[in-house]
Amino acid sequence: NSWLAWARVKADNGLAARNAEVAISADGTAMAIWRERNPGDSLYSVKAARYVNGWQTPQTIDDSFDTVNQDSPPRVAMDGAGNAIAVWHQGDSLYYNVFSASGGWGTAVEVDANAVSSTFAARIRLVMTPAGRAVAIWNSGIFAVKSMQYTPGAGFSAPVVVNSYGIDTQLGLDAEGNAVVIYVAPDRWPSPTTGSDVYSRRLAWGGAWSSAVAIEPQDGLGANAYGAFNSSGQGVAAWVRGDVAGSSARKSLWVNLLR
Repeated sequence: NSWLAWARVKADNGLAARNAEVAISADGTAMAIWRERNPGDSLYSVKAARYVNGWQTPQTIDDSFDTVNQDSPPRVAMDGAGNAIAVWHQGDSLYYNVFSASGGWGTAVEVDANAVSSTFAARIRLVMTPAGRAVAIWNSGIFAVKSMQYTPGAGFSAPVVVNSYGIDTQLGLDAEGNAVVIYVAPDRWPSPTTGSDVYSRRLAWGGAWSSAVAIEPQDGLGANAYGAFNSSGQGVAAWVRGDVAGSSARKSLWVNLLR
């Protein structure tokens, strides 16, 4: 195993590229997506390029006249057979497009239409199993967290609300498509007092999200959550927690394991 020679994926066409994201499949192919400024205006579109024994010519995978949100990096994920899904925030909506290893990119689909604020980041998370099941979550409006499930051959389900408030969302998916999300919300949600805590919800494949479970002391001192998960459904969550209520001078890193 050794690194190959570097290669230019995007042509040197004078058009700015931003927010690149890349995914790789078990079959060795890869997919890169990014925002790229349109020729002749200041708006941005979504571009994609596939790697198969070399990088193929980039192509536009959206068809909206709205610009792709600069604060919401587009996301891409791949299954084990080289198929891919891309999700991005454009205008006031969420969009996705599905890539088939045998047929290429499809048509961009608008979801959560006019509900995703163009002023605030959608904070998109996207995960996919080797068999092609996938889950996407995002912030709809300012703080509400929504999700949808993707089934190969059937497409995405309708968006559902995961929690009416959530930031710092982190998403995991096991090999069967069961998902877990962690997020930061006002403490003692849904009857908040002050401060924030870190919560988790589970999603059995094809089912509904579970009730919220606090994964740290509900004292309003938790913030800035991060997480990592494996295909067996195990995970680790980490967050910053204030040592003293009302003070930002002392903070510690806390962790919790999902086993």
